[in-house]
Amino acid sequence: MHARKLIRPAICSALFLCLTLCAGAQEGKISISLQDCLKEAENNSVEIKNARLDFLQAKATKSEVWQMWLPQVSINAGGYYALKPLLRVDLQDILGTTTWGMTLADIITTAASEMGIKPYYANLQKGYMVGVGALQPIFTGGRLLNANKLASVGVEAAELRRGMATRTTRDSVETKYLRILSLQEKFAVVNAARALLDTLEKDVNCGVESGVMTQGELLEVRLHKSELNQRELLLKRGLKLLKMDLFNTAGMPWSYSLLDKYCLSEEGLVSTEKPPKDYIVPEEEAVDCYESRLLDLLVESKRLEKKIAVGSSLPQIGAGFSYGYSNLIERHTGRFNGVGFVTLQIPITGAITNAQRIRKSDYELEKALNTQEYATAQLRLQLQMLQVEMETAWDCLQNAAEAETLCRETVRKMQAGFDAGTVAMNELLKGQLDLQEASCKTADARAEYRKAIRRYLLRISL
Repeated sequence: MHARKLIRPAICSALFLCLTLCAGAQEGKISISLQDCLKEAENNSVEIKNARLDFLQAKATKSEVWQMWLPQVSINAGGYYALKPLLRVDLQDILGTTTWGMTLADIITTAASEMGIKPYYANLQKGYMVGVGALQPIFTGGRLLNANKLASVGVEAAELRRGMATRTTRDSVETKYLRILSLQEKFAVVNAARALLDTLEKDVNCGVESGVMTQGELLEVRLHKSELNQRELLLKRGLKLLKMDLFNTAGMPWSYSLLDKYCLSEEGLVSTEKPPKDYIVPEEEAVDCYESRLLDLLVESKRLEKKIAVGSSLPQIGAGFSYGYSNLIERHTGRFNGVGFVTLQIPITGAITNAQRIRKSDYELEKALNTQEYATAQLRLQLQMLQVEMETAWDCLQNAAEAETLCRETVRKMQAGFDAGTVAMNELLKGQLDLQEASCKTADARAEYRKAIRRYLLRISL
């Protein structure tokens, strides 16, 4: 009886450690918060980096389309050289091809040859020109306006995809972070139970030496201690693997020799004391998420593409001006000159092609509307499933916490019975083992509830 009274303070002390021990509070630990991991992940994630580049690319495309509103300025240069003059005027061209004209032409040609004069005029055998021209679109059937709107839609869509990439990365980091927290909590429970068994083994050994306890009871304590050590070893290895996975996902530097010293804190985590109703928002607000907005942009882009196709079948009007230097006629001095012009382009041969293009745009728009209708219904269903998942995780957490409380109260009563001599030591050890299992289940349920809350909150974010 005296030995059992000595054991009681050790059990009470171990139970207190089970409630208060946290890996992050141990001396020599390197504390890491969830915000630290998320910040590193946002800076190092390949998905986020590529999504940012896609956003910059979409902005560059919009700038490129906007430039089409400006006059198209170019420097033009050209020249020509013909084997024979492009222009040749003979005497017959002037006098005609009648009999008297041909006779007169022959007389003049003969006389001119004798005098060394060419009896004809030839020119336009070579020449060149260089100048600057500008062409300003005036009416393009709405193609430029709608193309600019379509580029703006692309920029917004790229921004939404960047947000989705950030959300996906956050979800991956938080899921792994919560798994490590759950193992840390289990590790704290195992450490507390091991401290209990170490003290219990020492006291039972004293009881055996004094004759109040048996070797069988000492062997039973040592068997429980061996099982607990094995569980502690598995937890250590599991923690190392999960930490390496988390650090790699977040792009954080780490050292294998220091993995045991890294401790994840609960700073910045959602509260598990609040029920799901404190997190659930009205459905009309929750459906306004990244995916919903992307569906709207998909339909809008198809409408704009149809307008661009319609604009391709309309007349195109432009105005321009060119100024430069030219010397196209031989034996003439070149000079500067300017020319203003207006262009009108009416598609004729491409009318059938444009009509088919418009019809294809109608089909694409109808497909986008069907996709939007179906996907919106799926998003609402997914939202309801996340709410059910969160409510189920909350119920599991309450049940686990209630079971842990019941086990704790049972151990307390068994401790009193053990002190009174009515409860055997193996029954007390079994009660302690049940309490340990209940505490681990509570840790798992708490992590699952946190994950369910985070998935729901990430789903409704925009």
